[in-house]
Amino acid sequence: MPKPSPARLTALRALETAGRSHRPIQSILDEHLRRTPLSAADRALCTELAYGVLRLERRLNWILDRFLRQPGKTSPLLRLLLIMSAYEGLCLTRIPAHATVSAATDLARHVLGAPISRVVNGVLRALLREPPDTFAPEAIERGCSNLMERLGIAWSLPDWLAELWLRSYGEQTALQLARASACTPWTALRVNAARPDAHTLYETLAQSLPGHTVSRTGDFALSFAPGAHPPDLDGLIAAGRVSRQGSSSQRMLEILGATDVQGPLWDACAGHGGKTCALLERHVPVTLASDTSLKRLHGLRRELCRLDLPGPAVIAASAACPPLAPHSRFDAVLLDVPCSGFGTLARHPDLRRLRTPADLPGLIALQARILDAAWEHLAPGGLLFYVTCTLNPAENERQIDAFLARHTDAEQTCRHQDAPGTQGADMLFGARLQKRPA
Repeated sequence: MPKPSPARLTALRALETAGRSHRPIQSILDEHLRRTPLSAADRALCTELAYGVLRLERRLNWILDRFLRQPGKTSPLLRLLLIMSAYEGLCLTRIPAHATVSAATDLARHVLGAPISRVVNGVLRALLREPPDTFAPEAIERGCSNLMERLGIAWSLPDWLAELWLRSYGEQTALQLARASACTPWTALRVNAARPDAHTLYETLAQSLPGHTVSRTGDFALSFAPGAHPPDLDGLIAAGRVSRQGSSSQRMLEILGATDVQGPLWDACAGHGGKTCALLERHVPVTLASDTSLKRLHGLRRELCRLDLPGPAVIAASAACPPLAPHSRFDAVLLDVPCSGFGTLARHPDLRRLRTPADLPGLIALQARILDAAWEHLAPGGLLFYVTCTLNPAENERQIDAFLARHTDAEQTCRHQDAPGTQGADMLFGARLQKRPA
């Protein structure tokens, strides 16, 4: 009896676990991959299958129901195996259809038994015999009876989020956001600007692959199409010459002017330190980095060491109640605040499952507390940079407008919302506020 593909079996088990727990898919995948070591190619396939299913889950289920005699009686594990295989057959064009069917049949025989494997074989053969464009999202859109179905089925959005975007942004923009959220994201890199050869390396990497697979997305930012990456990427990362960081995060720092700060800056929601390190590489004097998670701060310290950067003071604390002396003042404060993350659905597709409307009021209240607390430690004339990775006016425009109404000494000098694109990049919101001199 043929053994099942280890990549597909691991992806199936990880997705099964994700369905039972309220945890991010990346942490679940990490656990399964530690237990089942895979080759680099199999790790890539496993990750692509898991993320792809979560990104397009609603669309895949809608497609699958057209080929099942009794959709409502399909067991959860069988349905999961079928939609994972459907994703592979419809979206991973480098894998021949017969290989997808064969692998799915072997996997079904292993986890569900021989009789069910014959069902899987028949369903997938019928599905993959259809013309390639039959289940393209644009074709599904044309077959939907209303706008909510177009957003929800064709682009795999929860109804409540589709409704929020329609209400907030209107039909045309909501559709653009939904389409961008269903893209497979490009890989984004940041060249270490602190190194003497930074500009030379940037140009070398930009020309290392055909033009349609690499994009210049910032002063030191490059993005590579899915499946493409520059030669010796692992070696460049290990040597501290490049880092993985979203192109939107890098660009937002430039748009808001954070890369031009001359005086002491506090990164109050530092996380793993992507923005902290990007600013230090540009010689911005980040003197304090804080976050609520010790694990993330340990990651920041490792990054500082890898990149050979001067380390700021680091404290584990909430930006909503920082343990700073009352007289502590900074020339600039960066707030990459906790948010609903709706601008990252391409990169974090499991947010479609994990996030609920009940989460929003608490996040909005926390953002307001963080803004007010950070403002107390901003020097007169100083700059506060507010950033979210979400698409929700209550966390973005209305949050800033409410802050300005509370603080008469605040002036907004820049506001930016990323537009939806075709590379699956995060869509960020940012605002720059200046404290008027006393």
